[in-house]
Amino acid sequence: MTRKDYEMIASVLSKHIDYYESEAASANTAGHGLSCASSANALKDLATTFSYELQKTNPRFDKERFLSACGIPTTI
Repeated sequence: MTRKDYEMIASVLSKHIDYYESEAASANTAGHGLSCASSANALKDLATTFSYELQKTNPRFDKERFLSACGIPTTI
């Protein structure tokens, strides 16, 4: 895979994570944000799993950079 492939995957995941997080924030004011928050968390888990699997395919793959591109904060 190329850098463009990794960037495309991160972009897709980021867009969906952002969407569900914003929907959860909006729905929380009405008391119905749990489903959207759960979806956002599931997508974050998916992104994290992708990062581990992609790292196996390329020793130079930067897992923290990928997760950051997905919109998931990482600790350094």
